[in-house]
Amino acid sequence: MTISPVILTLVSILIHSTLQSQNEDDYHTHPCNRECLDDSEPKECKYDFTIEYYYTLTQACYDCPYNITDCLRPHCVSADGVSRAIMTVNRKLPGPSIHVCKGDTVVVNVKNMLEGGEGVSLHWHGVLQEGTPHMDGVTMITQCPIHTHTTFQYRFKANDPGTHFWHAHSGQQRTDGMFGSFVIRRPRSHDASSMFYDEDLPEHTIMLNDWLDQMGAEAFAAGHHAMKDHFPSSILINGRGTVKEFNEMTDHSSHGSHHKDTTLPEDMIMDTLTTTRTMEMTHADHMFDHMMHKRSSEHAEMQSIHNMHNMDTGAHSMSDLDARHTPHALFKVKQGKRYRFRIISNGIANCPIQFSIDHHSLTMISTDGSPFNPILVESFTIFAGERYDFVLTANQHNRNYWIRARGLAECGPEYKSVSQTAFLTYEDAAIVLPPESPDYQSGNRLGLMLNPLNIGPSRGFITVDQLDSLVPDDDVLKPVPDKKFYIAMDFNMVENPYFQNSKYYSLNTMMNRHGHGKHSMHMLSPQLNHISFMVPPSPPLTQHSTIVDDFFCNEETMSDKDCTTEFCQCTHRIKVQLGEVIELVLVDEGKLQNNNHPMHLHGHSFRVVAMEKLNTSTTVEFVKVLDAMGQIKRKLTRAVLKDTVTVPDGGYTIIRFKATNPGFWLFHCHIAFHMAMGMTLVIQVGETHQMPKPPKSFPKCGDWTPESVDDEVVEEFKSCPQLPTSVATSTTTVATTTKALTTVIVLLVCCLLS
Repeated sequence: MTISPVILTLVSILIHSTLQSQNEDDYHTHPCNRECLDDSEPKECKYDFTIEYYYTLTQACYDCPYNITDCLRPHCVSADGVSRAIMTVNRKLPGPSIHVCKGDTVVVNVKNMLEGGEGVSLHWHGVLQEGTPHMDGVTMITQCPIHTHTTFQYRFKANDPGTHFWHAHSGQQRTDGMFGSFVIRRPRSHDASSMFYDEDLPEHTIMLNDWLDQMGAEAFAAGHHAMKDHFPSSILINGRGTVKEFNEMTDHSSHGSHHKDTTLPEDMIMDTLTTTRTMEMTHADHMFDHMMHKRSSEHAEMQSIHNMHNMDTGAHSMSDLDARHTPHALFKVKQGKRYRFRIISNGIANCPIQFSIDHHSLTMISTDGSPFNPILVESFTIFAGERYDFVLTANQHNRNYWIRARGLAECGPEYKSVSQTAFLTYEDAAIVLPPESPDYQSGNRLGLMLNPLNIGPSRGFITVDQLDSLVPDDDVLKPVPDKKFYIAMDFNMVENPYFQNSKYYSLNTMMNRHGHGKHSMHMLSPQLNHISFMVPPSPPLTQHSTIVDDFFCNEETMSDKDCTTEFCQCTHRIKVQLGEVIELVLVDEGKLQNNNHPMHLHGHSFRVVAMEKLNTSTTVEFVKVLDAMGQIKRKLTRAVLKDTVTVPDGGYTIIRFKATNPGFWLFHCHIAFHMAMGMTLVIQVGETHQMPKPPKSFPKCGDWTPESVDDEVVEEFKSCPQLPTSVATSTTTVATTTKALTTVIVLLVCCLLS
């Protein structure tokens, strides 16, 4: 009998799942991770985040993946098994989870230890920061970057209950591992969805992200300067996945110097490793092994499967026998209970993810922290920056089931067919793999789907504008908004000086050279209203000045330029007054390719009042005509509340919000490369005097040039300085005399030059 290596993974994770609460800085042990009660006092919840460059499968991983339990050690980031540099917070992937109650004060001390000198900032995605806009964490909009070897403290109230997350908001840092979950719970008596579930466990928070096989900055440069492959190679579920297949005969020796010679039988090697480690252990390792042996019956079960695996050498080659993978994520349930799961997408590329669980329907109850009338679906699509909560009823047989994350668009079959799986395991289930195939196509779950990619409402699909919010209607849904803005988005064919040079390698020349294929599309510029965003030299929230004002622009101020044919760039700003109801008509013109742009608004939630895919392409002018003719119907009752929403390619999404939170708030595409290329604008809510003042001694930054270099030099050397007294004294040592003579020569030269 051959036991699959994945079964070994499953057994090991089952054992270790009870030990994870012992890992340092794990949320299980944090005092703020508690049941939220009506009469409980709010807490101050403190966290220390250290940001640094790191690597997958470091020495902290010992013999991972050959010994799967080693993959679960503190500081071991196994990811999908592919070796690459990463950026981490506290050497975890994802970074530390934050679980607090509504009304708590969150305090996060961020220490930047990136030796490359990069500045950082952290954004609290979904937290509206009402009254604390300086804590929003957007580099050069709400704060200066946190410089290397410095610490910055974020402090704010957790007033926005729901499923959120935190992530880096500088450069490509969140593509490399700087992100983590952030859940704000409320008492069940105040939770409109509480009647639908029995358990809301922190360990049922799932972070999804598409994953590159290289650093984000490298992939960005390769894709946009050299037209090289920069598409995701895998998906991670809570930082785990399986892509690379390890083989002890070929890979073991190169995996790290800490690995042992595998020419001995594996059971002898394990005994040797146990003896050696017992002699060489640190105190932490003693504690780890003590916990590993504490559950003796489970340990014996794992050992017996190891032994069976080692005995069966006749049916398969050694290469088959010794194949190993990094571990899957695992989530445990008990038959008969209803569990709330919280799903978060830290998507980085144009890679929507279809999510499903084999043989289980999902009762969808919330999106972006806002509840809606439950709907029963077989799968849903989650776009970058979105969050969805669902209830899983554990009503199937006691066994293990695949949790599936299937990539679409740039993760789809036209590219690399990227997908990932995790285990849903019932309590007391036998230790066997799910019988279904974990392949890409099997993740295409049939049946009702919520939030499809570029498909309008039709049989089998529900778009988010069809959801009925459980949040009472407000004046955002009045018949006519106070202000309306049409925002066109697309990849525009303009000569972008950041990626082309009209003299040496023009856009047209390069497009023809690359045959207008999928790589050449990334020569085009993703823009909003044909404007590329540029950050100002100082954060306008904290250092507003006429200099910063000079960088602001919009369609009207750019009217003297033809931005459809020439590159237009500035700090793209929309200014609205405090208290106004704002409507944004977002139009993805879809001229060149089937794409999507999940748009995220900082500082406000919005109602999704309309969404429609019109055709394979459209224009903002056509949408304006439809609107003027009354052909666009808005949902003005029970429209769902979100902070991130996709815009269908060749269609529109219409959102509304009330500008009640004064500040400078970013509105941008949440695809990392699109944002980096300028698919962003900032919404100024209110006048600067209406905005909260920065905290005392808040860091400042910006351009600096001396007012008059010549004047400063003349002032410094306008007369010859007096000689030091020591020079006139002859009773000095030889060393002192030499030093004094040198000083005299230098001063005389300076005097002559002045």
